Amino acid sequence: MEDVQSMAKMRSLAIIPPVVMKPPRHYVDNRNGLVEDALDYWRNQIELFHGAWADWEKSVFEIKIAKYDKNFAAIAAFIPSKMPGFSLNIPP
Repeated sequence: MEDVQSMAKMRSLAIIPPVVMKPPRHYVDNRNGLVEDALDYWRNQIELFHGAWADWEKSVFEIKIAKYDKNFAAIAAFIPSKMPGFSLNIPP
């Protein structure tokens, strides 16, 4: 008899978690620079890059890279529309 009473007492003291859990109230969708279609993304980047250099800029760049090697600050002095950081992306 005592076993039955002690079991009933333990069941009444037990905390039963809810069966269905609620979703969290706060949700963060951090894709952290996720690129869904990488091929399309890089095609667009290449088109933007090619469009960023005029034909005369490409020819001046080729001549000056042969003369100044990797001194991009000196090369940028001959191409006023470009900064030394732009010269690191060598046009085709």
